[in-house]
Amino acid sequence: MLELSVSQPGFIFKDLGQLWLDQHDYFSDPSHLNRYGAYEISNRLAQDPLIPWANPAQALE
Repeated sequence: MLELSVSQPGFIFKDLGQLWLDQHDYFSDPSHLNRYGAYEISNRLAQDPLIPWANPAQALE
């Protein structure tokens, strides 16, 4: 994925693999998020200033 982010303009790769190594309640097994983990990841990504999210007001015009 890191190679893809370098070779593809506009592709953003975020390595969050080390983020919650001790938050076992966010995972259904060692490599799959449960709904609580998915919620936390989605909030983190939504607030990331490096991701150029579309402005909803502009999308309606």
